[in-house]
Amino acid sequence: MSNYVPWYGKKRSHLTERESDLLRSLDRGENAGKVNQAAEEVRLAKIRMLKAERSQVVVSNQSHAIVTARLDKLDREIHDANSMPVGAIVSKYRRKLSQADRTKNKPTNSQ
Repeated sequence: MSNYVPWYGKKRSHLTERESDLLRSLDRGENAGKVNQAAEEVRLAKIRMLKAERSQVVVSNQSHAIVTARLDKLDREIHDANSMPVGAIVSKYRRKLSQADRTKNKPTNSQ
């Protein structure tokens, strides 16, 4: 299929959708099973996005050291995402949700 051009942005948009699903589950106070499943989906979407980003690293006009450093950074991020416990993912998004609530409920100085 020579005319196929992959669109790697769908991996980022899929991650954003999964993150929204997790935040919605947390906001609704759904049971731990659903929240953990949503967190696992966030992890998998993040790994897919990082792998897609890794496959786009272009070797041609950059020095070997720059390319190697970028690939190493992505490999570390993939490893970190893979080894992060589901509870840590849930905690991270609970903090995001509480920060969003605080900024939403913050009084404005309108007179």
